[in-house]
Amino acid sequence: DKVDGSVVYGDWTTAEWPAYKVPVVDGYTPSQATVGAQTVTSETKDTPVTVTYAANAQTMHIKYVDAQGNVVKSDPVSGHTDETVKTNSTVPAGWKLMNGQSVPATIKFSANTPDVTVKVEHSYVTVLPDNPKTPADVLPDNP
Repeated sequence: DKVDGSVVYGDWTTAEWPAYKVPVVDGYTPSQATVGAQTVTSETKDTPVTVTYAANAQTMHIKYVDAQGNVVKSDPVSGHTDETVKTNSTVPAGWKLMNGQSVPATIKFSANTPDVTVKVEHSYVTVLPDNPKTPADVLPDNP
């Protein structure tokens, strides 16, 4: 009341907290997509809602390609968003890395981790009568 400064409350009417769409976070899945609407009265207490996000499973590949772009070998690497994992990938037998190429030891997954392409070329072994190879040696195209 502006005349005497008193506060006068009228009768409550019901209202509604509207539905809320949970924000999308790339690479994660929320525990729920929406928070439902709720009717509000004078008796309604604060209602906290907890939404959790789980990291999505991810898979990428380390692809070994020759000079013509043909895939010689492809190693899958699996993990979850924001996780760093060891690749455990090795150059295929009978091949070697081209100059300037390297194989990553670890990968940190993002929402959309791209494949890694590594360029390789044939590896040659010269076998001479005075330097024979044994069955235990790994030779190109001949394990």
